[in-house]
Order: sequence, then structure tokens, then C-alpha cells
Amino acid sequence: MTIESKSQIVGSLVGTTVTRVILDQYQTSFLLDDVLVVAESYWKLTSSGGDIIDEKRSIQERDRFELWRILDHTVIKSEIVLEPLSNLTLFFSGGLIFEVFGNDDGYEDWHVHAGSHGGILCNGTTF
Repeated sequence: MTIESKSQIVGSLVGTTVTRVILDQYQTSFLLDDVLVVAESYWKLTSSGGDIIDEKRSIQERDRFELWRILDHTVIKSEIVLEPLSNLTLFFSGGLIFEVFGNDDGYEDWHVHAGSHGGILCNGTTF
């Protein structure tokens, strides 16, 4: 798939709304209408001013889980950076920003199951 195709999948997230947030021991996921976004590598949720509201930490290290704040918010902008490592950024209504960062450890860092939008985008690779 071309860079334009990958950008189209990410662009199709604009206008979708978070309906579920899921935290487990190894990954964090959320549902945007019928699109599943899964983050396995480092991620963070920030305010529009850059303050970190939440970030990836093990369940044992947490006293609170704040990613739930994106619930019922709509994606107003989305960005993908493919090189040198793949990063995905989603901007939500209300000024919240979710970023998940690729790394070079050879494992899957994040993926988007694009639902009715078609395709799976995994660390910038499309299936």
C-alpha cells in the first residue's frame, strides 16, 4: 500500500467517537465507532498545553487510569509518521491528544483495525 493509502486509513478516523477504553496487562485499546486502536508500546495522553494526563505504565505501577477521559470524544485530527519509526497521533475534541510511539525492538507497537474503513494498519504497514 502507498503512503497515501495509509494516510487515508488514519484520516478515516477523523469524525469517529471513542465508545470503549480497554486496559490490560500488555496493551491498551480503545474503540472508535467500529475501529479498534491497540497500543502495545509507549503511549501518552496529553492536554493541548502539553501536560501529560496519562501514559503507559504497568497495572501494578498505577494508582489511577486516566485514558478513560477520551470516552465519548471525537477524533478531530489524525497524523501518522512512518519514518524513522511509526508514530500515530490522534487529536480529540476537548483538547486531548493521544500519541503512540514506534520503537525498533522488532515487535508490533500499535495497530488499527479499520473496520468498515478497510484494512489493518500495523506500525505503518498495511494488511
